[in-house]
Amino acid sequence: MKRITILFIFIMMFGVITKAFYTETDPDTVEDATLNSLRLDIPGLVPEFSKTNYQYYLTVSNDIKDIEVIAESKNPNDNVEISGNKGLKQGLNTITISVTLEDKTKKNEYKIQVTKTANLELANTDLETLAIEDTLLYPPFDNSETNYKAEISNKTERLNILAIPQNEKAQVQIVGNENIKVGKNIVEITVTAPNSITKKKYKIEVYKRNEEQENEYNKDQEEMQNKLEEAYKIEKLSNNANQNVDEKQESNKSNIILLGIIPAMFVIILVILGCIYWKKRNIK
Repeated sequence: MKRITILFIFIMMFGVITKAFYTETDPDTVEDATLNSLRLDIPGLVPEFSKTNYQYYLTVSNDIKDIEVIAESKNPNDNVEISGNKGLKQGLNTITISVTLEDKTKKNEYKIQVTKTANLELANTDLETLAIEDTLLYPPFDNSETNYKAEISNKTERLNILAIPQNEKAQVQIVGNENIKVGKNIVEITVTAPNSITKKKYKIEVYKRNEEQENEYNKDQEEMQNKLEEAYKIEKLSNNANQNVDEKQESNKSNIILLGIIPAMFVIILVILGCIYWKKRNIK
């Protein structure tokens, strides 16, 4: 029970650490010319489809000439146009899926950067590691995910970002990690593959707390720390009590064994003395 309490407090603490102070508009409540689904007839699309993500990546071998794209808009009456998915050429290709509202007042474009190559490794733009010093990424890093969020202290001016490519010959460029302002910031990490053609962008939306939010954050952290320390004390007392019970049980076991051994030894001594007595009697 105590362990569950500590785990619950830790989860609360983690939630405070990663809590964002900005809000986003629910995409389902506005007319936004977006897709509800996007599928290809071949695997490998990165990242996983999201209606609010407009940039995707795919690497294919030289035997792929066409890619079938199935794109369904949120509003069935919206106009969806697909181009660039036929007659793929060697190197970099761009597939564009355009979504236009029925009244033509708004248009969005989803793009898939497709690299057609005989050497897939030379087109590798995946990161092996992506991390920010003293800051958590959400979601946790996965090389198939290109969009992340993070929240930082009001005192942070520059982000130290570790971005290591899977292919050591790939080039990494980081933009937007300096002169961080209060509120929302965008950091982009661009990985250029060894073939110098294929590129992939990882985006981190970084939120920097203002002074009021920083004070609230520090207060929450202090409260969580106190609760965590209190839980640890309770856990320690519980462990000590369990240890004392175990030691007492061990002591009782030892006493029981002793109580069993002493009568047994007494019986053995009586038997030995009896044998000696009968032996002497027979001798006489």
